Amino acid sequence: MVWELYKDGRRVDSGTDAEFARKVGVSISAGGKMTASKNAQSGIYTVRAVARDQSGTVSEQKSVVITDGRINKLSFVNGEDSGITIFRKKAVSTTATEKKIRIKIGTEGVADLNAVKVTNSNPGIAAVDYVREDNYITLTVTATGRAAGKTRIVVSSTDGSGKKLACNVTVKNPVSRIHIASNTITSRAYKVNMCIVRGRSIRLKATLESEYGTPSDRRVAWSIDAPAGSGVKISSSGKVTASSKAESGRTYVVTAKAKDGSGVTASYIVKVVERATYISVRGLDSGSRTINVLPQYPDVDGVQQFSQHRIYSDIAGGYVQASTSNSKIVEVTTAQGYLLLTPRKAGNATITLKATDGSGVKARYRIRVTDEIYDPLFL
Repeated sequence: MVWELYKDGRRVDSGTDAEFARKVGVSISAGGKMTASKNAQSGIYTVRAVARDQSGTVSEQKSVVITDGRINKLSFVNGEDSGITIFRKKAVSTTATEKKIRIKIGTEGVADLNAVKVTNSNPGIAAVDYVREDNYITLTVTATGRAAGKTRIVVSSTDGSGKKLACNVTVKNPVSRIHIASNTITSRAYKVNMCIVRGRSIRLKATLESEYGTPSDRRVAWSIDAPAGSGVKISSSGKVTASSKAESGRTYVVTAKAKDGSGVTASYIVKVVERATYISVRGLDSGSRTINVLPQYPDVDGVQQFSQHRIYSDIAGGYVQASTSNSKIVEVTTAQGYLLLTPRKAGNATITLKATDGSGVKARYRIRVTDEIYDPLFL
């Protein structure tokens, strides 16, 4: 096959018309490679292939535009777009799974603005489409949703100028849920997640989950809707503090927002309360109590039942904890505002009740467990 090149209907061939070929400065080799010199004439050239077997078979004609300019620069309109992050899936409506990037085409002379191509190193992670309007290209990068990972998108000129521009794309697993909990022993209240005593602090912890795999970023930003001067604040690590000037009875909303950019948040309500001033137990206020280890009131298995006593306290920001000096003599626990004593063997033990709100309020009672015959006069 023979390659033929034409300009304005006139064949460009150095063998048959050397002067014209030199003047236009464009040539085509026997292998079909088209070359334009620095002084090549701009315009539309026509290329066709003719069979050598004298059959007269001729290919379709192709038009090639030669310009007297070139692309001399490709640049991001926003410099930060050289590296972008999007998410594999939407966790909330604002989670970004797509990003548009604008690129400016710089030219020298009258350049072919369509002489660009876009390549994608990992189309399984993110897909890319583009449109051009005047001297601007808009890339639309969209996560495929198949997996998290990285890809590199390169915009290149195809006019021989050798200009390139690369964008590194990271696709992350978004946080889908945030759970907030307090590792401080305080208490809940009606429509309140946790109480906080005036002059004290509680520590909050956020646990992040992603239904698409391991979250790419497990950090959160903490905030609270407490106005300046309220005496209530939260630290960057989730420590909520109510000063002694904080108003008792007020509630505040704590917000934890995922730092991965997914837009996922969680809320937690805290209430400022007063510290406890007393703890007392009905029936034990005399300071001692005798209970019998023998099964005077056994359960169905013949085991001694517990002794139950009502706890009274003004504690609002915590619980009343119970402990015993000797669990082999008597075991203790609290449930629904009651102190439960379970005798194990004869002996003496001290029961301590403590407020967990940091007030330091305590109550101690001496308990004697006997294996003597039960006599209500000892109670």
